[in-house]
Amino acid sequence: MELANIVYIKTPSLSRTLKEMPIGREQMIPARLFNTPTIRKACSVLKAEGYEFSVTSKGIVDTAVTRIR
Repeated sequence: MELANIVYIKTPSLSRTLKEMPIGREQMIPARLFNTPTIRKACSVLKAEGYEFSVTSKGIVDTAVTRIR
């Protein structure tokens, strides 16, 4: 697993980070930046724009996200 490249626009931008993830590779997003419910909500919002993600909680510390399309 690799750590996701977090995109900053003055503050960490979750939607930009998710959009720029490579397709098919599972990446970790630290919980200290974004908690799992926030990531799930952002993924559901981006689904309306045509993006699709798989979100898995890896304990308390990290969340694994895979961009499907």
